[in-house]
Amino acid sequence: MKLSAFLTVLFLAAGCAAAQQSAWAPAVTKETLSAAELPAAGLPARALPRDGVNYSGAEEVLIKEYKIKGISLDITEEEVGAQMSGYANSLAFEQALRLSLKSFLEDYTNPTSPLAAILAAAGTPADKASSDQVRNATVKLYQLMNMSGASLTLVSAGDTLQAPRGETVTKNWIFHLRLGYTGGSYWAVADRSVVKPVYNY
Repeated sequence: MKLSAFLTVLFLAAGCAAAQQSAWAPAVTKETLSAAELPAAGLPARALPRDGVNYSGAEEVLIKEYKIKGISLDITEEEVGAQMSGYANSLAFEQALRLSLKSFLEDYTNPTSPLAAILAAAGTPADKASSDQVRNATVKLYQLMNMSGASLTLVSAGDTLQAPRGETVTKNWIFHLRLGYTGGSYWAVADRSVVKPVYNY
């Protein structure tokens, strides 16, 4: 399915799903996941995509291509520039971000990915999920990514918090996704040399 068609289905489904009530397993509580309505605008800890504080390329991808406007960002122009010039890149930042967002929203092969976690919370093993269950989980994840508790960070080499499986910034674009209402912390890794496919966990 083309990205534009996928997002159209996702946005339409999100409107319907917000009105439904779901039962969730203890791993992700009903209190956190049932509150999937987009909250009123507040004062985020980090700037939102529409605030114009972060790297404009990141803001455009999130707003125009993915319609994600409620997530807090920590993706500065200075850091993107430093990683573009400081490391060997066959993969530009914007494409790395697109592929990472696509991985978060579509790839549930890793049991610790956000999609797999949402499926598991609904009592559905990822390897046995139907297309409808995957679509519903994707809608839920999209809603959580648009809530005020969510944040997306471009990891830098100097950050205290690094990818837990040992991936390095020198060889990868690494994005850290937090879903505040569930306490979830997830990572997308995009190989700068484009030898390995993008993955998330």
